Amino acid sequence: MGVFQNNLLAGAAAAASAGGGGFYSYQIEQSARFDRASSSYLYYSVPSGSSSSANWTVSLWMKRSQLGIGDPTLLGNSGGWMRVKINSSDALIAQTQTTFTSSFLLRDTGGWINLVMNSQDTNNFKVYVNGVDQTSLLTKTSVASMISFFYPSTNAYIGTDTGGSTKYFDGYLAEIHLIYGLNKDADDFGETKNGVWVPKAYTGSYGTYGSYLKFENASDLGNDSSGNNNDWTVGGMGTDHQVPDSPTFGS
Repeated sequence: MGVFQNNLLAGAAAAASAGGGGFYSYQIEQSARFDRASSSYLYYSVPSGSSSSANWTVSLWMKRSQLGIGDPTLLGNSGGWMRVKINSSDALIAQTQTTFTSSFLLRDTGGWINLVMNSQDTNNFKVYVNGVDQTSLLTKTSVASMISFFYPSTNAYIGTDTGGSTKYFDGYLAEIHLIYGLNKDADDFGETKNGVWVPKAYTGSYGTYGSYLKFENASDLGNDSSGNNNDWTVGGMGTDHQVPDSPTFGS
């Protein structure tokens, strides 16, 4: 459940910290630590058969470590055509050629936040925060064509875009579903329990080039668990970047 306090959005897991004792029916066992100082990231070489304008949906759980830093990037593309980042004011910005900027701020470093993002076309980028549709809080500017996260013959990135010290995300990411060619919403990935937004098992398709990152293998953090075998390559992350902290940790 998203909670606004002075325009700050708090994490769902923080509200459930006292749940424990089997509060979560679906468990996320671990997360990956993205260390800005170590330039941590993952990338996937998108095949040439992908569509440059394919719809996509990404669901991830995030816990930030640093606030007010310049442009930490959650998703990006090696061509620089597409990125989802957090600006130095802690607002979410999605750039798919068209730019969408949030009026809500992401400033919780104590709890986990679930972001579900769905890029549909030039004019439509949807975002759900802890299960709440916050699309109406996006301002659209620089309207242009829609470039897909899965742009063919490029690298798709998690934790950066085209490099540079200001681009790297600093914090923890868990349970990343990367879905090619399909429009999904928050209810596909989570549910409300006792007033708290919690994860649930995703049972849908990932599309041809989609993948699912659970970070279950410390020696192979980019392993795809979707069944597609679309593995990601790791940069700046060793086995110590798998950590037990997660949106359901302690339950």
